[in-house]
Amino acid sequence: MLEAIADRDTFDFKEAALCYLKATPGTTFADLNQALINKQLRGYLIAIEGDAGELYTLMDAQGNLGKTYQVTFRFSPGPQRASEAEAFPNSPEENAERLKDAGISISCLMDKCSNCNELGHTRKRCDQEKAESTRAKVTCVNCEQDGHRSRDCEFLSSLISKVHQHLRFIRSRTSKGQVCLQELRPGWSSGERMSRAA
Repeated sequence: MLEAIADRDTFDFKEAALCYLKATPGTTFADLNQALINKQLRGYLIAIEGDAGELYTLMDAQGNLGKTYQVTFRFSPGPQRASEAEAFPNSPEENAERLKDAGISISCLMDKCSNCNELGHTRKRCDQEKAESTRAKVTCVNCEQDGHRSRDCEFLSSLISKVHQHLRFIRSRTSKGQVCLQELRPGWSSGERMSRAA
């Protein structure tokens, strides 16, 4: 944990703190934060206000669910941005009190139905009438037609086929020594080629 704090690595700080709490089952987030303050380390556990979301819950170090505040792992006791100030505790004493009812965000391991937006089942098992789902419109970037992607574009594949056919023609004429510069330009008739050559 000391190395993570020295490196200011939030992920490692959180992982080390959770390992420490797991190794010492009676230690709470408030106890750990107080120990960090007493040792004058620059790592802080801050309990902020915030909603965990309906598919998540907040769990304390002892495994109790449904906590009110979310524990964050910081390297300064104050908010980093003005937008965080409202959720932050006003004093270290308030933070210590909040940490008693704080936890980390974990999944509730519940499904959420995309049909009725209720918890506990998926769309496949939903007993309500299936809502009409709208699919994103797919547009080809090559031909700008709807209904297919560029990798499936017939316009592009026919264009590539024509290019390959033209290259085979040029190679066959070049290998026989019969090609001239005018023949490489598409769309010229033989009369135009003759008049331009003259």
